[in-house]
Amino acid sequence: MSAQGWRPPLRFRGTPLALSAVTDAGPAHDAALPLTVELPGSAAHRTLAAHSRVGEASVLKMHLPRNTPPGSYTGMVQLGDSEQEIVLDVQPEIFLRLFPERITITARAGERVQHELSLANMGNVAVDVRGAYAFGMFDVGGMERAIAKTIIADPKASAQGRADMFADAVVEEHGGMVRLKVDAGAGSVAPNEIRELKITMTIPDRVRPGHTYWGTWPLHNLRYYVRITGANGAAEGTKS
Repeated sequence: MSAQGWRPPLRFRGTPLALSAVTDAGPAHDAALPLTVELPGSAAHRTLAAHSRVGEASVLKMHLPRNTPPGSYTGMVQLGDSEQEIVLDVQPEIFLRLFPERITITARAGERVQHELSLANMGNVAVDVRGAYAFGMFDVGGMERAIAKTIIADPKASAQGRADMFADAVVEEHGGMVRLKVDAGAGSVAPNEIRELKITMTIPDRVRPGHTYWGTWPLHNLRYYVRITGANGAAEGTKS
């Protein structure tokens, strides 16, 4: 390309499945453009989608394999009658899945419950699984009861205002904190790796028989759903 026709590289930014750039040299309508990008180990041939916008500018969007490592990559794309150099700035993306996709159990307050889970790291960076976590539980019907209790209460018969009454009612519906221990599988999990986890959850003492509680285990960007129904009687040990 001549110096007069030279244009700076078109720079895409984003996570592997959501890279985008803006250009004033794109097509005037939706189109698919051929693209070759050099990736570690091989050349990747991708389809680049061009979406027209106001005026002559176009927003170009493309995707790479989800596990493409963070970094900058170069390539060429045909825009109109000329080739355009591009740079892809791939950002880190954490994307985790746990299987089964939720835990639903019946257990007694204070009981220790064991489970085996499969953790899939589908992002492009390694993640660390700690050895211990804690998360709160809330009664499934607790918010409705807290609202009803506040509405029917007589503020004149109490030194508390309605806001304080509601706060106390919400606290009563909280099921306490689940203590979760990772017995096996803790540590760094690489991209594309599937790690088998063995966990033990200690059910909070505040869990009441016949009540159902829900909470989420925060594991990086994943919020893993746990549902516990309180069983009658005292805890008898560990169950799986």
